[in-house]
Amino acid sequence: MSLVLLVAEDHLIVSREHSGSTCVVSFSGEIDCSNHLLLASVLAESDDCRADNVMIDLTALDFTDVRGADLFALAFAEAEARRVDMLFAGGSKMVEIVFEIVGLPLLRRND
Repeated sequence: MSLVLLVAEDHLIVSREHSGSTCVVSFSGEIDCSNHLLLASVLAESDDCRADNVMIDLTALDFTDVRGADLFALAFAEAEARRVDMLFAGGSKMVEIVFEIVGLPLLRRND
């Protein structure tokens, strides 16, 4: 198992942990217009996980705007095309609402 801090700037912290066939990418803070390009870069790097499963941990993510959720949706579609299971878990109520708007499945703690 390895843990890599990918980003810690623009009120967003991202880390990646790889264990066996699962890669966990964790987001903390906020995703907005100031860090969309950063988010796109990090999600593109999730392709490097070479894992059968990618878990996007949003437990500590307080906010994302619709553009951020669109980037997550794009990553989800790309993962499906590679036959990689990508799951989104956690997130604040605001994150849950935005994911619902763009039609992304978000696992809640009680799911």
